[in-house]
Amino acid sequence: MGFWHTGYEEHHQVSSFWEANEAVNLCIEYKCEQCVESFDRPDLLVEHRFSAHPYEAPVLLIRGKEVGSLPTNINTPLTPNDILICNAVNSKINGSQVDLKEVAIQLSKVRQENIDLILSNNELTSRYRLRFNISSDKDLLGIEAEFLRLVQGRVLSRSAIDEFILKTANYKSAANYVDGLCEYFYGVLAKEESECSSLKPTKYREKFNRSAEQLIDYSRTLANYIKGLIAFHFNHFTEARIFLNVGNLFKVSSFYEQIFSGNDVDFERYLVADSQLLENILMDEETNLILNFFRNNNPSRADFNNLEQKLISTKVSEFGKIKLKILKIKLLIKYNNENQAVSILKELKGLSYLELWVGQVMKKIEQAR
Repeated sequence: MGFWHTGYEEHHQVSSFWEANEAVNLCIEYKCEQCVESFDRPDLLVEHRFSAHPYEAPVLLIRGKEVGSLPTNINTPLTPNDILICNAVNSKINGSQVDLKEVAIQLSKVRQENIDLILSNNELTSRYRLRFNISSDKDLLGIEAEFLRLVQGRVLSRSAIDEFILKTANYKSAANYVDGLCEYFYGVLAKEESECSSLKPTKYREKFNRSAEQLIDYSRTLANYIKGLIAFHFNHFTEARIFLNVGNLFKVSSFYEQIFSGNDVDFERYLVADSQLLENILMDEETNLILNFFRNNNPSRADFNNLEQKLISTKVSEFGKIKLKILKIKLLIKYNNENQAVSILKELKGLSYLELWVGQVMKKIEQAR
């Protein structure tokens, strides 16, 4: 559970499983913004977009993601291969005409600059505002060292976050990294209804989304765990698995990913044991609650009653309650209480992303009768 609940002593070996300078290379999934398709290479995404959703206006893709009209932060260095331009014949960078073939090369060299990029074809023009603030290794390491000091303080509060911001103020090239970490902290305080939070509990969603947005460029252990925790909370289990990569929550995400894909997998295959990973230092109360149910090989009546209470608790989000209802269904079927399981299945039937799984479980129950 998060260091603000348990204290640093439970995680005194943090340095043994996480090096602050460790960068992580992820298997990136390139998603089509127009449909549900995804690809393992950006060129395949472009081919799909041209054939399935033809472009009219010029389009810019950076690391497989379409860039929109709002300003876009770029915090880690680009390579020419990270940049794809489609359906354009002319280009301007900060008002100067640039050969289209040179755009990717020039952008890959930018470190600290705001770029106004205009792409045009014979009929339409697209404008992109790119804010380059490439983080130095020195600044990233300094921020991560201060994070470990925050953990040692055993307290997560507005004053603790303020002190963290103050101590990282000189690491200017990685300001967005600090912002992403702090947005997560503020979101947790709001979500757990901390006395020191001035935000309404519902504001945590805005903070979590902002955190994920600010950290998206950073493929570092700390950033990836936070993005993984956020993805898990919002029931984006494929993304959670990619970011978490290993650990208990990775395994639990795999269980829910199967369920959301319509596969009725065996709950017991995904049981976990205690471990000391960075996810535990950063984990919010609700996520830890869900994980606890996967640590229990033989749940008692008291555990089941606890699950019942959490399902009516105002402190558990709707995303969390869906995860808990799936667990409850699994336990009810295990203990031969199919009638009550069917009642909950009917509640979930209206959710399109669970329709296949609900139908499969209902069919199994009917066949067993």
